[in-house]
Amino acid sequence: MKLRPSDILIFLLSTSLLAVGCKGSNNASDASNTPKDTDTGEEPDSDDVLTPDELATPPGGQNVEDVPQFVSIGFDDNGFTDSVGWILDYLKDKKNHDDSPVRVNFFMATGYLHKDDINSQYAVPNPGEDLNLLRDLWKRAYTEGHGIGNHTQHHFHGYDQWDSSFTPKDIFTVAKWEDEITRAHNVLADTEYGPGIEKLEVVGFRTPFLGYHDNLFKALENLNFAYDCSIEDGWQEDQNGTNFTWPYNMINGSEGDKVIVDFGFESKAPRDTIGSHPTLWEMPVSPVIIPPDYRAQEYDFTPGLRKRCHDEVKYFDMKQGKATGLDYNLLEKSGDTYNLNKDEYLATLKYTLDLRLKGNKAPFLFGAHTDFYSEKNPDFTPPGTTWQERREVIEKFIEYALSKPSVKIVTFEDILKYVKDHTPSDNLDSGTDSGTDSGADSGSK
Repeated sequence: MKLRPSDILIFLLSTSLLAVGCKGSNNASDASNTPKDTDTGEEPDSDDVLTPDELATPPGGQNVEDVPQFVSIGFDDNGFTDSVGWILDYLKDKKNHDDSPVRVNFFMATGYLHKDDINSQYAVPNPGEDLNLLRDLWKRAYTEGHGIGNHTQHHFHGYDQWDSSFTPKDIFTVAKWEDEITRAHNVLADTEYGPGIEKLEVVGFRTPFLGYHDNLFKALENLNFAYDCSIEDGWQEDQNGTNFTWPYNMINGSEGDKVIVDFGFESKAPRDTIGSHPTLWEMPVSPVIIPPDYRAQEYDFTPGLRKRCHDEVKYFDMKQGKATGLDYNLLEKSGDTYNLNKDEYLATLKYTLDLRLKGNKAPFLFGAHTDFYSEKNPDFTPPGTTWQERREVIEKFIEYALSKPSVKIVTFEDILKYVKDHTPSDNLDSGTDSGTDSGADSGSK
């Protein structure tokens, strides 16, 4: 199922802002910090370590050298047995440096497993799929310790900011969001046609197409979710890959969302910024950084990558190198996506991780789709890569990440627990970035 690309925002940023960087100290030892020249011959902003603001500081004011570099992949949809089975088999015995298991997340669009009484053009069982096997694989993901999240039943557009025909009457109400989410929860909990996962164990949510509205977050609060991971955060002019935002409580809404709204990104379906949701935490979708030319030999790609990205996507900012942190946007060729080849895809993931390591170690939460790594998917065939190459990139990136001593590849839930455990509880009262424990402990009704 294709996502609508959302990095058109960078066009608005690049025409309205000049990237600003102020150099700071290098607190991480896992990556080089030697700026040279970019594609345009200038010193690279994306390699300057910026002074972190409050949101960019590790939780509890910890020293950067004392915190792990968390990495996780959130796989959406999950409708093909071969690709779900591939990643489960690959990760089964993988270990972090502290001998903890390497685990990721699966955000299930449950219409791929079980069709109900509402028609959907998106999430329906794929032709020829063994749904009993798919159910067992979803159950296996849970029993082997991966995070299981809710991605709705039908994968509808609840708020389609890219569609010019979308009108306010099309925006999901709170009740409609609750219905979509509850239907998915019911499939996940069913022991006959579903994997039989306790509803209280599913505490995270990602919205289809990253299309959201404040009604979504009201519904998530009503259903006692712990976190959302739908908001793009990191397009701010003073964020460059070394100082992206750590997960934050939504008592003050979302600064990343305010940037999107302020720049008119959603002018086709305008809305207010997200309000206060103090029981919810945001695990943001931050941009990846396309590496500049002077890194070509180090990361093994052909020079001119940022220029090629600009040729594919005219509003791509060659100076900042930011692209939406989802595999669809990097791999597809659709006029506003990047059509990366396997070397470019791998280089981008590695470079993005290394920037975090030399900065504030904000968790690297990459958005992916197991469906895009399936041999059987006829709807995703970008010319730049094969399904075998895409699998190879994910495997090589995980091996690269595990070669870094401070990296831990764990679930979104584990990362959130770490952040909350290291956030002073009185920060919520002072209006800073913190939150309560109610969401993660209570789960979804």
